Amino acid sequence: MSEEVRARTENTTGWTAPWREPTLLAAATLLLLLPFIAKPFHIDDPLFLWAAQQARVHPLDFYGFDVNWYGATMPMSTVAMNPPLGSFFLAGVSLFAGWSEVGLHLGMLVPALAAVLGTWRLARQFTAPPLFSALALLSLPGFLVSATTLMPDVMATALWCWAVVLWMEGLARDGIGHFAGAALLAGACVVTKYVGIGLVLLFLVHGTLVRRRPGLWLVVPVGVALVAFAYAIYVHSLYGLNPFSMASRYAQHSREQSGTWASHTLVGLAFLGGSAATIAFLMPWLWSWRQIVGFGIGVLVLAIAFSVIATLVPYPPPALQGETWLRLAHPAVFVCLGVQIVVLVARRLVRDADADAILLASWIAGVFVFAAFANWTTNVRSLLLALPAVAILLLGEAGRSVSPGSARCLLVPLTFGTAIALAVAHADYALARANQAAAKDLTASARSWNGPVRFEGTWGFQQYMQSGGVRKVDFHESQLVPGTLLVVSARSAPPDPTSFVFLETRAYPVAALASTLSLERGSGFYSDVFGPVPFALGWAPPERFTLLKVVHPIPLVFKP
Repeated sequence: MSEEVRARTENTTGWTAPWREPTLLAAATLLLLLPFIAKPFHIDDPLFLWAAQQARVHPLDFYGFDVNWYGATMPMSTVAMNPPLGSFFLAGVSLFAGWSEVGLHLGMLVPALAAVLGTWRLARQFTAPPLFSALALLSLPGFLVSATTLMPDVMATALWCWAVVLWMEGLARDGIGHFAGAALLAGACVVTKYVGIGLVLLFLVHGTLVRRRPGLWLVVPVGVALVAFAYAIYVHSLYGLNPFSMASRYAQHSREQSGTWASHTLVGLAFLGGSAATIAFLMPWLWSWRQIVGFGIGVLVLAIAFSVIATLVPYPPPALQGETWLRLAHPAVFVCLGVQIVVLVARRLVRDADADAILLASWIAGVFVFAAFANWTTNVRSLLLALPAVAILLLGEAGRSVSPGSARCLLVPLTFGTAIALAVAHADYALARANQAAAKDLTASARSWNGPVRFEGTWGFQQYMQSGGVRKVDFHESQLVPGTLLVVSARSAPPDPTSFVFLETRAYPVAALASTLSLERGSGFYSDVFGPVPFALGWAPPERFTLLKVVHPIPLVFKP
């Protein structure tokens, strides 16, 4: 990148003090995330929490304990589909902040800020305005919601970003220190999320295009591959399994049972577009008015098409209920937003067919292919690694249509995007609060029950039920005996109806203007099993739990 272009992209804000932009970004990150530091444990948070507690006691045997996550007690080594570095980070945070939700979420602000600053630093390499690119990442619902959890996805994203930063600076200067740092951070990314192994291919492709011959740069992909190999050998010596092949088999098995290539493509585009919904407000800076009109026509055509071929995406019947226009509008809009990102990638490649453009395109395309076709489900967590590159792409393209002196106008669409992201983040927060409230209420009922009590449910609800002394149904047991109170989440399949008596259903409101995980709304932020879009705007439905009394013995059979 020429010095003239670099100077233009670095000075679009008019602020030149070296620490001013990082300070502003740190303030923006804290401003947006601090309201959610009391968020209850949610989704897969308990798995990483339990692994962190194990790591505090037995750091060399991090998965050496049993859990009941899928309905039967199993070794954690066979349940965990992620490597342990994220849990080690939580264990380190706990040394200073304890195990409370607030303390752990405060610790998770560090990787969130690192990801934002990594995007800021990378934007300088890709002719995009650094400050606005980093603010754009914060404005994306996919990033902001993920940064309010304890799961290691944001941490992996930060490591990925900084590995690419050091990699590109190493190529520019041929510095062994930069290459060593890139290898170290990329290796850490691999032992945070297995998908980090994709950096090996990314570095090989980009390094070959830039250098065109073997050299010192090969230390990085080779070093990352060696870290992955060493980790696999160590895990195999502990638990007798290959973690990479186990995760791959699990994903392949899940994919074989759902959808077609066409449905996976549509859902992948919907999740990509929804995760980066800020693009909707950047359209006047990205397209001509004729193209924007074409976008509107495309949304209408897709909505009609979805109403005709609704069976293309196989979701449970509850996901097809609700307000019809909302159910059609969300996937239509989000798919079109996802298509826009694909077109912008192609436009950047055609205009700047250089190694950096190919790196950015390969980064986004590789993560998208993994999330849409290779992962066990399509979700925002698996797309998160692409969002820094998407933010840089969007602001790089939008920045071309404004002069350096008027670049601050880009704050307007970023503000609207942030408002949507905050609404979605609040919806996820409210969902977690509803499950926590349900567990508190139901454990109180369990203590007053004259007989055994069991529950079916998982995620944060399981954490709080077990903390309240209620055991989860274990299908390795022989049966549920008469007189047992059974608490069943609406997301769980109830047992044989001839064996129990219905007592009541309790509803716990989710006070939010959006939903992130609801069959009724078709939103599946954490898994497209719940719906074809990452979130849905509109009042969120309540969380429901049914109380049943077992009157005849119920045989339990575990179906993995």
